[in-house]
Amino acid sequence: MRLGRRQDPGDEAIAELRRLGADALADDVESHRPSDDFEIQGERAWGSMRLFLAASTQWRVQIVAGLKGSRVLHLGLDYTALEAIARMARIDITPDAFDDLQTMETVALAILNEHR
Repeated sequence: MRLGRRQDPGDEAIAELRRLGADALADDVESHRPSDDFEIQGERAWGSMRLFLAASTQWRVQIVAGLKGSRVLHLGLDYTALEAIARMARIDITPDAFDDLQTMETVALAILNEHR
């Protein structure tokens, strides 16, 4: 199955940041948007990816301000919301799916928090 870029609900938030004059922060948020297609193989991988995508709006973040500007620091997924999200999306959270989710989260955190 091939998936492409989903419509990003962050468009309004980025526009609001720019309206407030936080262009550097808006640029940082915008630079972390996914842009490439990807392919998923296998039923286990598909279930795990569905869980990760369903939880993609549940990142815990912190705004870090410093002398060189501010940036968003991603802390991890909000696991307290995970069960409700999975239930509403009709996704089973198996031990394997949760392990896969944590692996994807670890990789995503490294990418999202890399300094530019």
